[in-house]
Amino acid sequence: MKPLSVLFVLEYYPPHIGGVETMFAALAGELARRGHRVRVFTGSVPGAPDRETAGGVEIVRVPLGPWRRFRFTFGMTRRLSPLAREADLVHASTYSGTWSAVHAARAAGRPAVVSVHEVWLDLWKRVPFVPALQRWTAPWQERFLLRLPYDAYSAVSRATMERLHPFSGGRPVFHVPAPVAVPEGVRWSSPPPPFTFLYFGRPGHWRGLDLLLKAFATRRAGGSEARLELILSPEPRRERAALLCLAEALGLGPALAVREPLPREALFDRLASAHAAVFPSLSEGFGLAAAEACALGVPVVASDAGSLPEVVSGRCLFFPAGDATGLVRALERAERGEWEERPPVRFPLNASVEALLAMYQSIMKP
Repeated sequence: MKPLSVLFVLEYYPPHIGGVETMFAALAGELARRGHRVRVFTGSVPGAPDRETAGGVEIVRVPLGPWRRFRFTFGMTRRLSPLAREADLVHASTYSGTWSAVHAARAAGRPAVVSVHEVWLDLWKRVPFVPALQRWTAPWQERFLLRLPYDAYSAVSRATMERLHPFSGGRPVFHVPAPVAVPEGVRWSSPPPPFTFLYFGRPGHWRGLDLLLKAFATRRAGGSEARLELILSPEPRRERAALLCLAEALGLGPALAVREPLPREALFDRLASAHAAVFPSLSEGFGLAAAEACALGVPVVASDAGSLPEVVSGRCLFFPAGDATGLVRALERAERGEWEERPPVRFPLNASVEALLAMYQSIMKP
């Protein structure tokens, strides 16, 4: 395959922290290592330069200011168009930036693909911390953006593929899972008491953390001496603040520790020292954090939402998504060591990049 020039359009990219950012940084870096030209168009991050080349990837950052997500989605066509003309294809990511990316690609005569992480639709009406107006407008916006004239879709999981197909209009949908990599020298071994549950990631409304806090409070009221540690990103700020208020109202006190994000090496060390990781998501497109915990050998308590049954392996316990009673039982079983065992599941970077290149090749004009 001849070298390609790929333009990624991503609202966030490292040094911003998140699962999607980690996924695209790995994919972009490997494409560049293989000799492809990779350029990332993204929003600015405090302390990061407007332009730089990192790991062979050219990064262009633009200031967005207020209404960040709206501006990146609908207001970047003019700035993207010259970059699209220099690329062989444009690759966007749901949902931010997709409208601008598609229209810039069309203006330049280039194909456009989109990575779809989750399809929510009516789930918007059932998750906490979402303003009333957004509960009703977000499903419409999601349908609109999913039906833009992409040449192909990339779904990070088979669960996402299944929900995406009705919106594809017969256009091809490819399965390109997120690559999962953890340090070779870090592995879980049964730590000393007290029993500690750990969650790390964004405090978004779909993560089920309000359910986790309430279930943990129930376990504590029942005599459990377990601890809960939350390593939370600062965004989204509204949801993070609401969770802290809920924790205070539940009176969890020193049984709960809320920490700021850690560098990845320190994060994996901390994760490997917990007794179990917990992911009570109401929706999950891939579940990178859960997959990373499993790759370290950490036992995992997870909901059965979305892709989690695909990516969780090893010692694990599942409960029905949104079921507080089921989560309480799962936490109790975890403390007693009553784990189920699943064969290990791996997500190597090379396999993800090969799937990505197969998608690119399928839409390139001869």
